[in-house]
Amino acid sequence: SEGSSLTKHVRRYDAVSLPLVILALEKLWRTYASNNRSPEEGTYTLSSSAFNVFINSTRSPAATQTARAFWTNYLTSGKDIPVKHPHASFASRKVRHYRPRLLESVTEAERKSNERGLSFQSLFLAAYAFVHAKLVSPGRIGTRFPEAVTIGVYLANRSLDVEGLLELTHPTFNVVPLKIEISVDASIFDVAKNIQRDLHKIGQIENCGVSLYEIYEWTGVRIDSCVNFLKLPEREKQG
Repeated sequence: SEGSSLTKHVRRYDAVSLPLVILALEKLWRTYASNNRSPEEGTYTLSSSAFNVFINSTRSPAATQTARAFWTNYLTSGKDIPVKHPHASFASRKVRHYRPRLLESVTEAERKSNERGLSFQSLFLAAYAFVHAKLVSPGRIGTRFPEAVTIGVYLANRSLDVEGLLELTHPTFNVVPLKIEISVDASIFDVAKNIQRDLHKIGQIENCGVSLYEIYEWTGVRIDSCVNFLKLPEREKQG
C-alpha cells in the first residue's frame, strides 16, 4: 500500500531460519492487512527467549572456557598436528566440474551404513577425508596418508536442548573443525565410526558455538576446506 516499504538488512541466514523469517513477515503483513494495526507485543517472546538461552549457553564466559579446553585438547593432543595445506590451493587455475547426481541413488550406501550403526553423513565425510588427504599430500599418494586431516563442517544447531529452538528465526548454524584420523590401511567404516563419535562431541551445546577465529587463537588451526552435508526432506509422493 501507499507509504509502505520493506528494508533489507544484510545478515546470515540458514536454510531453517530464512523460511521462518519469510513466514513471520507473511504473518505480520496478514495481521496488519486484516486489522490495519501492528501485531500485539510479545508475539515473538518465545523466539527471543530461545535465542537468549542459545547465546548464553554457547557464548557465555563459562561456555567459552569449556569450549577452549575441549577444542585445544581435541585438535592439538598428541601427534595430531594439523596438515599445512599449500597456499596454491586457492590460487590454482584448475576448474572443478560439479556433477549432480554422481550417484543415481544412495539407498544402498545408506543401507550399508545403517547396518553398521552409522549415518550416511559420517560415511560421506569419511570418503571425503580420503580424497582430501590425497589432494593435500600428492607426493605421498600410494605410500601413506597424513595421520589426520582437519576440515570444516557446518552445524545446524537446531537439535540442542533449548525450548523453541526449532522455531527460532535467528540463524544458529556454525562452522567448526572436524579432525579425521586416517591411515592407508584404514577401513572407511572405521573412519566413519570415529567421525560419528566426534560429530556428537563437537555438536554439544558447550562446544558448538565457537568461532574459527577463536579456534585459530587457541590452537593455531586454520580451515581451508569446508563440507556442508545437507539432506533435503523427501517430497511427498503424488498419489
